[in-house]
Amino acid sequence: METENSEECSICLQSYIQPAKLPCGHVFCFLCIKGISDKSPRCALCRQEISPEFLENPNLLETAQQKTETDDPRFVWYYEGKNGWWQYDERTSSELEDAYMKNQPQCTILIAGNVYVIDFSILHQCRMNDTSKHRRVKRDLSTRPKKGVGGIRQKHGPTNN
Repeated sequence: METENSEECSICLQSYIQPAKLPCGHVFCFLCIKGISDKSPRCALCRQEISPEFLENPNLLETAQQKTETDDPRFVWYYEGKNGWWQYDERTSSELEDAYMKNQPQCTILIAGNVYVIDFSILHQCRMNDTSKHRRVKRDLSTRPKKGVGGIRQKHGPTNN
C-alpha cells in the first residue's frame, strides 16, 4: 500500500521523478501518469479518471532535489518536440550520459511506458516497437533554452530552441 512518505512510484517501481499528485491523492512520476493515460486515463491504483486538464497542468510535488536545483552548466540530454527542444528528466539524462561516456553505440530507455532506443551515432530516438515514431536528440549544456523538462512545460523565461 502506498503511503504519503513513499519514495517509490507504484508504476515504474523506481524513485520518483517529477512526482505528481492525482486528484484522488495517489502520487506517481508525471511521465508514468502520462504513459498510462495514453492507454487508459485512470489512476493505476483506484481507477479514478484522470482528466486531460490534469496532464496539461499537473499537481507537481516539490522534491528535495528540486529545492536545491540551480542552473548547473553541466551537459544533459534533450529531445526535439514540436517547436523546440525538451530536456530529458534527470534519471533518463543520466542514463544517456553514462552510456554516451562509455562509448556505447546505443542506449535503451523506458519513458512513459514505452521502450526507446537512442542511437548516438545519428543522435536519433525511436520506439523499439514502432520505428515510425522517432525524433532527434542532442547533448548540450543544461543552461540552454528549452520548452520544459520531461514533458512538463516551463512556466517562466524564454523557451525558444
